[in-house]
Amino acid sequence: MLSDIIINGKSLLGIVTNKEVLELANKALTENKAIEAVVNGAKVILEPIEPRPTIIVVGSGLIAKALVDVGNAIGYYVAVVGNGDINKDTFSNAYFISNDLRDLERIIDENSVVIIANEGGKPYDADALYIALKHNVKFIGLLASQRRAAVMIADMVRRGLSLDYVLERLHSPVGLDIGARTAAR
Repeated sequence: MLSDIIINGKSLLGIVTNKEVLELANKALTENKAIEAVVNGAKVILEPIEPRPTIIVVGSGLIAKALVDVGNAIGYYVAVVGNGDINKDTFSNAYFISNDLRDLERIIDENSVVIIANEGGKPYDADALYIALKHNVKFIGLLASQRRAAVMIADMVRRGLSLDYVLERLHSPVGLDIGARTAAR
């Protein structure tokens, strides 16, 4: 149900629901730029605003911690999910912290960025990858060696996902080789 918007004693409902304004809004979204127009004598400015991205880090180690720190520094919402191995004090700067992998299913959506970052891998990494692939998230990164990534890809195919889909969606190895000596530097 639409509520009327009144500014300076004038109703804006007619403008907001105006076909021309809706078409301009669609154009602003399609072209990803602000559009100014005059509709029925009122100046209308339509600007697409992207929601703040969410990074979901699946992992409990030093690299997961560094990812949370970087995500926060660039203004993303950052969630950390593990399976009984998350030290909440270590990840106190995360927006959401869970030691229950089932929560990944609850917080994930198609705009999420999911990075599975357990150094050496954990048994629940494959389940996390499957959940991310099922939800067709914006980006899926897997911290893994080529061998471990191949094993995980084969597991996804065994679970019923097509090989082409998995290869198209999964980014592994994830990150850049910058010659770092620690997770943070």
